[in-house]
Amino acid sequence: MKKLSKILSTVVATVLCMYVFADAYGVIDDPLHILGSEKKTETDGKKTEATEGKEVKLVDYSNTITSVAGESIPAFDGYNDAYVLNENTPFFTSEDLVYTETYTNFSPLDERGRAGVADSVIGAETMQDHDRGSIADIHPSGWWEAKQTDVNVNRSHLIGNQLAGDVTDCAENMITGSRQLNAGTEQFSGSMLQYENQIADFIKNSDFHVRYRVTPVFESNNATAKGVLMEAESMEDHGESLKICVYIYNVQPGYECDYQTGVWEKVTTAEVHEDAK
Repeated sequence: MKKLSKILSTVVATVLCMYVFADAYGVIDDPLHILGSEKKTETDGKKTEATEGKEVKLVDYSNTITSVAGESIPAFDGYNDAYVLNENTPFFTSEDLVYTETYTNFSPLDERGRAGVADSVIGAETMQDHDRGSIADIHPSGWWEAKQTDVNVNRSHLIGNQLAGDVTDCAENMITGSRQLNAGTEQFSGSMLQYENQIADFIKNSDFHVRYRVTPVFESNNATAKGVLMEAESMEDHGESLKICVYIYNVQPGYECDYQTGVWEKVTTAEVHEDAK
């Protein structure tokens, strides 16, 4: 028994010496680890963010609220960029769905240089069959204001080039749209390109034509659109095969847009929602 007691005393003395040495010379950040303890980093189970004394601003999407065709559009929820309207049924009349010929019509630019409604009937004969030309000389309303920061914005076609060809490469068919609105990002789900591809695939795999209309949503005298309303419906069967009626928010991960001035501000993003992954 005396021998065991002596051994235990020696072990305790050794551990204490290690603790004193570690504490005095900073060999390890937390000397209690050598005794099997763990450093606690949680605070009441809540997530914290190191700010080093600086205020952290999270993205505020409250200014994305708007209304389209008499329906209220809620604020962007932070992960789903497409909002379905009217039970996904376009606002076309029965006369709108009578096929006679293909065409594309663009509204003239207004006094602020803003694009308006883009309307079309598209089919296999209108699909783009070659590479798109340069559109670098087109500067939609809000373009230069957006370029004051490093936000990723595009010259966003209202009627996509792949659907109607070179006729779409004009100022009357473009808005300043975020990369998310135009082609999508990993952070958010939903984009114009997602629905354009759906329409293109439908046309390629059918003999039908599609009535397609895209409406940019500018409030008051705003320089930048808050989003776009996309409507598409198959014509020969009056929507039995294809119906799309969605609003796409003009938002970008990590940025807030002042739609009135067109200026984007870089801010801190919140966690990406699971549904967007």
